[in-house]
Amino acid sequence: MVIVFNLLYTSEISLKIKEVSYIHSEAYNASSFKHGPMAMIDPLQRTPVIIIAIKDNYFEDMVASFEQLKLRNANIILLTNASSEMEVSKIDYVVNLPTEGFMSSYYAVFFGQLIAYYFSLAKGLNPDKPRNLSKELTTK
Repeated sequence: MVIVFNLLYTSEISLKIKEVSYIHSEAYNASSFKHGPMAMIDPLQRTPVIIIAIKDNYFEDMVASFEQLKLRNANIILLTNASSEMEVSKIDYVVNLPTEGFMSSYYAVFFGQLIAYYFSLAKGLNPDKPRNLSKELTTK
């Protein structure tokens, strides 16, 4: 299972992970971080957690939650535009987003889709032909 956190675009990344790699994924707002998602993190399986942490008013709150995740042995994948401002020893993988401001959220979606693509390849699946997903409109 994969858990995706932040306010924007988490549903799109979670949906893409489900569609192409058939891994169960849940999208949560950062505000609901301690209200259920923590119970799903399995310390023995190192549950992957994708976090989108854009430099904004809530950035410091997101950084504080990393410690809670590491205490539960989560495998953290961070998509951020502010990696130079945080201690990256708490994070397993960091993807530096190339822009500042609101465009960073859009780049996070692109990188999230790439993560789903590589999850699919790692499982030996063809991400271009997901099963049970129609790519054409058929009406009569």
